[in-house]
This record gives sequence, C-alpha cells and structure tokens, in this order.
Amino acid sequence: MKKLLFTTVLLGILSACNVDDVESDLITATTENTTQQQDICTPDPTNPPTILGSTWIRTSVMIETPIDGNGDGVFSNELLAEVNCDGVILFRDNFKASNPVYDNFFLSVIDDGNGNLSQQISCGIGDGLLPTYTQEGNTIRFCYSGTVEFTATLSNNEQTMTFVFPSQSVFFSFNEILRTDGTVESYQGNVTMIYTRQ
Repeated sequence: MKKLLFTTVLLGILSACNVDDVESDLITATTENTTQQQDICTPDPTNPPTILGSTWIRTSVMIETPIDGNGDGVFSNELLAEVNCDGVILFRDNFKASNPVYDNFFLSVIDDGNGNLSQQISCGIGDGLLPTYTQEGNTIRFCYSGTVEFTATLSNNEQTMTFVFPSQSVFFSFNEILRTDGTVESYQGNVTMIYTRQ
C-alpha cells in the first residue's frame, strides 16, 4: 500500500511540472521585450522628431572630480575649461545621428622625471556606425540594431540636450586623474555632457 501511495504521489508531482509550459512562457516574454525595444527604436516618419535635421554643439563636459588639465593651477570639474575638444551631433533626415561618445577624451598623468606630476587631457575623434535616433517627449533614444544604447534629455525649450555617461564610455582606456592633493587615481565617476542647439 505504501508503494502504491508513494508511486501515485510521485506521478502526480511529475505530471504537474510541465517543462513545455515554462519554456513557452519564457519565449513569449523574451519576444515581447525584444519587440518593445525594437518599437521604441523604430523612427516614425509620419511623426518626425522635433530635432530632425538639427545640429548641436558640445558646450559642457562635467566630471565629478576636479582636475587641472591646462596647468594654470585652477582645478575644475568642467573639462572644456581645461582643454578645447570640439563635439558636434548632427541629427540627419534619415534618422541617423552622430554618436557623442566617438568624440572622447584621454586623461593621463605625466611625470617629468623629477617627480613633478601634471594632468594631460587629449581629445579623440572616433569613427564608427551612426545610431538611429527616436524621440519621445524630452527623451532622445540612440539605438543600434533595434536596442537602446543610451539616451539624452532635452530641456523644456529644446535648446540643450544632456547626456550622462559612465566614465568607460567617454574616456578611451586612459582615465588617470591628478587630484588636488597630488594623488593619482583612475577616474570611475559619471560624465555629464551638454550639447546646445545651433
């Protein structure tokens, strides 16, 4: 009797677990998420973004730790106060845009051989595939292959656009900073970039 009861309970448990049901649920959820992601990355020519065909100039690049990149003794969180690195975003009529992280920075600390350290900032001008862009209200999405890569926020008057990037997206492998106390560290904070409409 105990064997029959045990076998019945075991068969009941095994038949209640149907792998096909779980698998089909996972496939549906994944397909829905992919479709939603692709939908927000697909431009709608019947409702074009307000930024279509516009040009934007980079006017600010802020980091969380101040540095003195031009050697004037003044430490600043604003990289453009320390070095002149141009950046332009063109929002083309074909819904492709310039990628702001292609115009990146190199941060390094140089020792003159006598123990005197100085901060160096160099500009990088990259090249690569152009992302597709879409707009929903004040949010601009930059997409590659139907997936959102990063976003920007438009000001209410649509004259400035703000990006917040992790450091590894902006500083091309070199990100050493010389702090106000003379110590050197690898910069790990965020970078806020502001572009102004032309």
